[in-house]
Amino acid sequence: MVDRKSFHVLFLPLLASGIVISIVGTILKFLGEMVGSDGEGFSIIGVRLIIGGACTIIISFYAQYYHEISKSLLILKFLFMNFIKRHELSRR
Repeated sequence: MVDRKSFHVLFLPLLASGIVISIVGTILKFLGEMVGSDGEGFSIIGVRLIIGGACTIIISFYAQYYHEISKSLLILKFLFMNFIKRHELSRR
């Protein structure tokens, strides 16, 4: 079993890095739009950084609430397996 505290330690650094990456991506996207056709590279990199920052923030919240999410997934798996078994029995 994984210790809960180790996941909580990851939350703030991942959240901060995701916010910083998203801000840098927004600045680059803005610069690319300001420059015009010569700044298409800035816009592309900015969009990629915004997406990367959003993914990092999602991972940080997953690390924060790992145990609650894993319990929910186990419950969903149990319900899905019961549904499949009932469906197979009703077809016979």
